[in-house]
Amino acid sequence: MALKTVIGKSSLVAIGGEFWKKLRKVFNPAFAPSHLDTQVPAILEESMVFIDRLKEVAASGKTVPMAQLTMVPDYPRSSHSW
Repeated sequence: MALKTVIGKSSLVAIGGEFWKKLRKVFNPAFAPSHLDTQVPAILEESMVFIDRLKEVAASGKTVPMAQLTMVPDYPRSSHSW
């Protein structure tokens, strides 16, 4: 699978067999509709924060690596000058 070079050979998407079945059983409850419904407010809040970050970068006219916007937890808005 060529995808393994991108996502890694131990990704849940790339593995199979009994190990996959075991992991899927562990993760299934997290994807139940009743649980996902409880996550919607947090997903929306984080999405709005991300949209604000994108607007700031767009307004600056600068090029910024996406990793800089997506991989930084608790992004300190005031310390960055785009």
